Amino acid sequence: MVAALAAWLAIATILSLLASKAKAKSLDDATNRSYEASEGFAGFLESGIENRIRKLLMFACGLFVIHYFISGVMPPLEFDVLEYHLQAPKEFWQQGSITFLPHNIYANMPLGAEMHALAWMTLVSGNDGWWYGALIGKLIISLIVPLTAWLIGASIYVEGKRALSQGVPAERCVGLIGAWGGALVYLSLPGISEVSQFGQIDAV
Repeated sequence: MVAALAAWLAIATILSLLASKAKAKSLDDATNRSYEASEGFAGFLESGIENRIRKLLMFACGLFVIHYFISGVMPPLEFDVLEYHLQAPKEFWQQGSITFLPHNIYANMPLGAEMHALAWMTLVSGNDGWWYGALIGKLIISLIVPLTAWLIGASIYVEGKRALSQGVPAERCVGLIGAWGGALVYLSLPGISEVSQFGQIDAV
């Protein structure tokens, strides 16, 4: 929670700096605009503060990815995860089929993300296959968050590049700083972090 609040504060500060800089920056020179477009588009000509901000955002995103990886391999503690997110795949694996479980009503709901755990239980096999398969399935659920953040950042970057190619002024486009910032916003959402690190499937 503290890390997420710190990330939001950093993002607010960065956006304020960029807003003030963009307001003072004049981009009326057509030569400069064509130069930005020919350089593959970075949103800003990265030098000085923009370059440092981008590296700071990349570093923060990296810390959150490490957080999601470590929390993903931790043993489950949350009730829903113990009761059916991982328990149901375990019982399916032990019975050798996906079937109705009369003693566990939760296991009879549609289970999609839980099939990652079941697949790895089958692949690992052995007496402890259910345990290692469950942890791998839990890790996959946790790492879906960084994957989603990457898709968000890539979408922001591609959309900004498309807008620039259509003649939108560069100061109104979003480049690498905006892309990494968008990824960081998603990675630092407290609700996303809460459910994903415990193996819940709400962010899948």
